[in-house]
Amino acid sequence: MRKQDKYTDDFKNGIVRLVKEQGKTYKQIQQDYGVGLSAVGRWVRDAGEIKVEENGATKIITTAQYKKVLADKVALQEEVDILKKALAIFMPHSNKE
Repeated sequence: MRKQDKYTDDFKNGIVRLVKEQGKTYKQIQQDYGVGLSAVGRWVRDAGEIKVEENGATKIITTAQYKKVLADKVALQEEVDILKKALAIFMPHSNKE
């Protein structure tokens, strides 16, 4: 089970804005807000933008959103594999043979 986040998404987004828009350093953020350097780096990295082509239009998503899509894809593929195995067990004499 995943441990609960210590910081809210609004707080994380505010920290990312301080870095990207105001040019605050990770060290300044650590001193001012008591947030670890690695956490700030991860939040900034996850807030990075990726351009995605979809139906001829360009859409911008964050790295975190992209990672979630990939994780969802893996989970769905695992479910499909399980269902295929269940189908093979419950219907051993299908027309595929």
